[in-house]
Amino acid sequence: MVGQVWEELPQRFPHISLDAFIVMPNHVHGIVLIQEYRAHQGLGQIIGAFKSLTTNRYIAGVHQCGWQRFSGRLWQDN
Repeated sequence: MVGQVWEELPQRFPHISLDAFIVMPNHVHGIVLIQEYRAHQGLGQIIGAFKSLTTNRYIAGVHQCGWQRFSGRLWQDN
């Protein structure tokens, strides 16, 4: 699910390209290429959207697919 959200980011932010990405047991690594800076759509906005989208899909998976609940926050602040 996390990889799928990653792959969908350019649909939401057409001014970016994605490079390498890997999901680790407790974090992710990814390279985002910003082709053109747009006000209010810098890296922070992109990562914030990624974290929000994955959190919402995770919550839906818990309710709809019986995924294991995660205690605490899914992502760290900032």
